[in-house]
Amino acid sequence: MYSRTSRGTAIKTMDVVFNMKVQLKCLKKRKWVQQYVSVLE
Repeated sequence: MYSRTSRGTAIKTMDVVFNMKVQLKCLKKRKWVQQYVSVLE
């Protein structure tokens, strides 16, 4: 039971880290798009 709980926590942590990485990628893309758009304007 303990190992199952700790594994669940590890999976949750991995999910959080993965989501943060995805959000960072999206933020960088959005920044790049904003810069591109501002250059066009």
